[in-house]
Amino acid sequence: SPDGRTVAFVRDTLGLAGRNPGGDIYAKATDGSGEDYVVGHIDRLVQEVEWSPDGSWLLVRTDNTDAGRGDIFGIRLTGDTTPVPLVASPYEELHPSLAPDGRWLAYTSSESGQPEVYVRPFPATSQTRWQVSIAGGTHPRWAPNSRALYYLSPNPQRMVEAELAPGPGFAVANRTVLFELSPSFVIDQFHTSFYLTPDGRSFVFRTTSTNSQRSVEGRLVLVQHWFTELRELMKKSK
Repeated sequence: SPDGRTVAFVRDTLGLAGRNPGGDIYAKATDGSGEDYVVGHIDRLVQEVEWSPDGSWLLVRTDNTDAGRGDIFGIRLTGDTTPVPLVASPYEELHPSLAPDGRWLAYTSSESGQPEVYVRPFPATSQTRWQVSIAGGTHPRWAPNSRALYYLSPNPQRMVEAELAPGPGFAVANRTVLFELSPSFVIDQFHTSFYLTPDGRSFVFRTTSTNSQRSVEGRLVLVQHWFTELRELMKKSK
């Protein structure tokens, strides 16, 4: 949760006797006190859950069903908790990410025939939408000030920064390739695979390595002061 006091997680109930099929979203205090409790239910399997910045919504990305691809729903945590479809289409939607100012919902969609990053206004997501990435994009994550959106481009995989234009509306002013991803970074096609630290100065990836016994191990990599180093390199290149 935004205040760090609660963690949300999913228990899929498909096939469990006496349970409604689908996914239950639970919450529990991060200090381990108290019991976990249900904060929402949806009649599909759930793959991703993300809090809104103000803690009033949970964004839920569902799994594929026989009727269609995965969709993105919103569940209010007070009042009417009925799941609200935010992006529900015949295409596959993945990686929901809500801007810290609560105004924009970014996600990945296959509607163009390949994965691309899109943005819609939140919570009025049906009003319009904008394509952010060009020639492919996935895994959008917002900068803490909501003025930039980071995503991964394919072939080769690179981190791209989409800087927003000044003003109240949504428009991309510049796209900048920041760095190429290491082959050791774990990129899950269906789940968000990197995060920004709250100060926006570091990216967090999970990596794999193979030791002499050929077993695969995982570790977290923290990239610190990346933008400071980039600015210094740019100065030297001028």
